[in-house]
This record gives sequence, structure tokens and C-alpha cells, in this order.
Amino acid sequence: RDLPHRYQKLPEMGWIVTPSKQRQGFASESARRALDWMDEDRELPETYCIIDPQNAKSIQLAETLGYRFGMLTTFLRNDE
Repeated sequence: RDLPHRYQKLPEMGWIVTPSKQRQGFASESARRALDWMDEDRELPETYCIIDPQNAKSIQLAETLGYRFGMLTTFLRNDE
């Protein structure tokens, strides 16, 4: 990943939810708990997440969790 240096040592938050389980609160509940754990037990200054700009559901969840847009970058998959 071609990320600025400030992101390279920070933990990345992510979620994957099978379509049949989406919109049931699983991602928000588990992500919120993971962030609470990191705040309470790890004393990390921040985390980041990488989201495809076309993934509106994940962008909405990230915003709900308090994430803000930071930058636009290109992410290449192994199959490209």
C-alpha cells in the first residue's frame, strides 16, 4: 500500500459482513467494541480505515464510528 508514513505504524480498522447479515448492527457493534478496547487498553492515538469510494455502506459506518475522510489513494489488488 502506498500510504503516507504517518499511517504506516497505525492499526487499520476494517470489517467484512456477508450480505445476508448486513444492516443488523453486527459491524457497528463489533467495530465500536474494538475501538473501545483500543482506547481503553492500548492507548493508541488513532486508527484508520481504507474504504472503496463506491462502498457507501462502509463509508456511512465509518462516519458513524467517528472516522473522517483523510485522503484519496489508489489500492492495487494482487489480481490486477
